[in-house]
Amino acid sequence: MVVAGKQRDVSTTVRFGHGHSPGLSCRLLMKDWYYPVCSPEFITRHRLASPEQLLGLPLLRSNDELWQPWFSAAGVAIEEPQRGAVFDDSSLMLMATASGQGVALARHTLAVDDLASGRLLRPFALSVESPLSYFFVCRPADEQQAAVVALREWLFEKASSYCAPDGVLAPA
Repeated sequence: MVVAGKQRDVSTTVRFGHGHSPGLSCRLLMKDWYYPVCSPEFITRHRLASPEQLLGLPLLRSNDELWQPWFSAAGVAIEEPQRGAVFDDSSLMLMATASGQGVALARHTLAVDDLASGRLLRPFALSVESPLSYFFVCRPADEQQAAVVALREWLFEKASSYCAPDGVLAPA
C-alpha cells in the first residue's frame, strides 16, 4: 500500500481460534459447527441408525475437534475416545473418511463441499457449535486503512451468507 509516496505495510489475517490475540484487533468473522460424516458406502455397510453405534466403529479424529462434546449432546455418556486414527490435517482426514476408512467429526466449513457433492454424508442431524471461530485480525493502527477496511468489509459480506448446518444444538 502506498501512502503519500511511502509504502506502508499492512498485515491482516483470518485466524481460527478463541479470538485471543493480545495487542491486535480481533473481530468475530463467523462461527463454525461440527458433526459426524462418513462415506455413503460406510453408512450402508454399517447400517448406521443411532449415535451409540459409533462407539464400536473406527472414529477418525483431529486434535482440534473432540468427539466427547458431540457424544454428550447426542445423549451418549463417554470420555473422549482414544482409539482410531488421529490427523493433523483435516483435509486428509476428510479424504480418508470419503474412502470409507471410518467416521470423522468434521467442521462444517471444511465438510460442506463434500456434503454438497454427495462424497460425504451426515449419518445424524445433530450439530454442535465449535468452541473455536474464525476471526479477522489486524494491527489496531491499521484498522482504518483503506485496504484493510475494504478487505474486512468484503470478508464480512461473504461470511454473512454462510449458513449454520441443520440440527444445531447448544454451544460446546
